Amino acid sequence: MFSGLVSGKARIQRLEQEGKTIVLTVKTFPENLDGVKIGDSIAVNGCCLTMEAFSKDSFTVTMMLQTFAKTTFKKSAGWRPSEHGTQRASRWPL
Repeated sequence: MFSGLVSGKARIQRLEQEGKTIVLTVKTFPENLDGVKIGDSIAVNGCCLTMEAFSKDSFTVTMMLQTFAKTTFKKSAGWRPSEHGTQRASRWPL
């Protein structure tokens, strides 16, 4: 569950098709990734994605081609730098 409030900013570092999926690596501020773990949900521009890998200042997710086609990520293709809002999922119980 997400609150709907943007909690951080990020830039797409890598956006690449691999077979039938899109791999997205997002660079953000280290404080936006405090306490994250593999499998956590993170919303980028309102799209809920599952964190597959992370470092101190970036994270990687994979999305299906349909997700890519139906979201604003397709506007990031071609490597136009742009900022994206991020939000981590709420912890249960709230």
